[in-house]
Amino acid sequence: MLVAASRPASQPASLAVLTRRYGAGAPAVVELIRRTGGCTSPIRLEGESVAVSAHSGAVVARRSTRAQAPGFVLVACGNRRETRCPPCSERYRRDAYFLVTAGLSGNEARGVSASVGSHPLVFATFTAPSFGAVHRRVVDAGEVRRCRVSGQPQECEHGIPTRCLERHAGDDPRIGQALCPDCYDYETAALWNANLGALWRRTITYLPRELAALSGLSVAALRTRVRVA
Repeated sequence: MLVAASRPASQPASLAVLTRRYGAGAPAVVELIRRTGGCTSPIRLEGESVAVSAHSGAVVARRSTRAQAPGFVLVACGNRRETRCPPCSERYRRDAYFLVTAGLSGNEARGVSASVGSHPLVFATFTAPSFGAVHRRVVDAGEVRRCRVSGQPQECEHGIPTRCLERHAGDDPRIGQALCPDCYDYETAALWNANLGALWRRTITYLPRELAALSGLSVAALRTRVRVA
């Protein structure tokens, strides 16, 4: 019996593919991939960058991707959706966590004084109204939960079940679609989204005024004590 020889640990299958395609430039491609943090959908850039003196207009530096192998650079896609790019999504999640944590409790290494931890803070979440029940995919601790299980098993006035016990896949086209199209208020949903910009402008205009009224201060005095961000 013939046993296929195992591939050396120093040369995984992916590296062999890169070597066949890029030859001597394969190590450079591996380094580019490493710099993207393992992005699954990196953006490939080709061309040159030119640095020009703001005073004289003379070219002080010029760099071209064609000057060295493999002839291009890779930039991480930066997508926040885990279904699109898990590495970039995880990097964004961690960055967001440390950014918020530094703002709440301080981080001397990042230039945020620990004294901010004693400042009062309200983290308010503004949620759009519901226009009707839709299919959804909720992942909790790595496990996909059932779509909609709350309430008693019943049907709406159009004979459609008001619960959905499925665990939808990430690419299920039903996600975001109404359980019952006849019950869903599409007209109000369209009007809400069409006027969202105006609604948000009114919110950030009147919120400081409401806070000032509640605290017995003028808006100008309020802004010296708190900040709405």
